[in-house]
Amino acid sequence: MKSHLLILILIILIIGVLAIPTVAQVNQLLIAYSMVSKLGAEGVNVTSLVNSLNEAIEFEQEGYTSNATLIAEHVITTVNSMAPVVHLHHVLNTALTIIVLLMVITLSVLLYVRRREILGRLWLRFRGRYSVNRISGSERTLLFNEEVLAVVVAVIVVLVVFGVAITIIGGSHEPFSAIALLNSNMHIGNYPTVIAVGQPVHLYLFIYNHMNKLIWYVVKVYIMSNTTVEPPLVLTPIVTYQVILLNNATYTAPLTFSLNSTGTYRVIAELWYYDPSNLTLTYTGNYVQLWINATGVMPSG
Repeated sequence: MKSHLLILILIILIIGVLAIPTVAQVNQLLIAYSMVSKLGAEGVNVTSLVNSLNEAIEFEQEGYTSNATLIAEHVITTVNSMAPVVHLHHVLNTALTIIVLLMVITLSVLLYVRRREILGRLWLRFRGRYSVNRISGSERTLLFNEEVLAVVVAVIVVLVVFGVAITIIGGSHEPFSAIALLNSNMHIGNYPTVIAVGQPVHLYLFIYNHMNKLIWYVVKVYIMSNTTVEPPLVLTPIVTYQVILLNNATYTAPLTFSLNSTGTYRVIAELWYYDPSNLTLTYTGNYVQLWINATGVMPSG
């Protein structure tokens, strides 16, 4: 009995060990994607790394898992080698920003404190031939009012901080993702709505990334006769597209299919993405659809 139990435990351990590489292969690309995303968020140009990851995704979809894994591992190694330099660069940039901010504030305070001397020198330089009469009375201009100092410095600080914030943020806007369906001429509109059974339909899918960071998109395409169900669909897609896009980048891919029987069909393309923070596949809520009527004869015109 004990020997049988030991054999069973050994078999389970062997199966577990054999399964580890498979799980690792599945996760390698996602890990590499997350690391490149963080690197891009630091302001590093990651275009070449994204191109490598897209190549790995194509290998993965074509069944060349080992090639995809090799590329993912190379990307991970590259990011790890760049990390210390990127971190140092980030620290230096932060320190430089703080130093510039402090210098501007200090210079503003010094200029205000020594305003009399500065204005006097300027007056002597440009108005030295004029005569000055001393009279009694208090200073009537705000320029020589000590109570204004705090307000002036506060305004300067706010303006400088605002300018630095705009520079760091880079004028980012509300993030969003977009998907569109294009006709055979790669334009919106004039879609085929009536076709013959077996007639090829040529369309294009268009994706736009405006998420202020690189994103791994997944497009799931369905063809169905159900006219009431709404996305996201719990079905197996007829085809899946995957691509990693840099911010403000676009992706266009051909979509060709045919219908094998008469009836009214819906072509639906859902836009999903892998969240770089937790690597979960998330539905964006965006989709496109096209209604097509398949007939037994070739439509006229």
